Amino acid sequence: MYNISIADDEPIVIESLRFILDREFPGVFNCFDADSGLKVIQICRTQKIDLAFIDINMPGINGLEAIREIKQFNPSI
Repeated sequence: MYNISIADDEPIVIESLRFILDREFPGVFNCFDADSGLKVIQICRTQKIDLAFIDINMPGINGLEAIREIKQFNPSI
């Protein structure tokens, strides 16, 4: 089982990606959702995330800033 983080400030995007992953790869992924850059950073600190889908344009900490911070403590994501 792989752990995936999906970060987007629009819930429809998260729901769509989750739907596609569940339909195409049933039982393969465990998804963690975040609606901000800060939340995705927290998820990546507390969970062993294998793959992260991160929106670039989010309020507060944007996706690029979140990726930079995540790469500092987990460069394999």
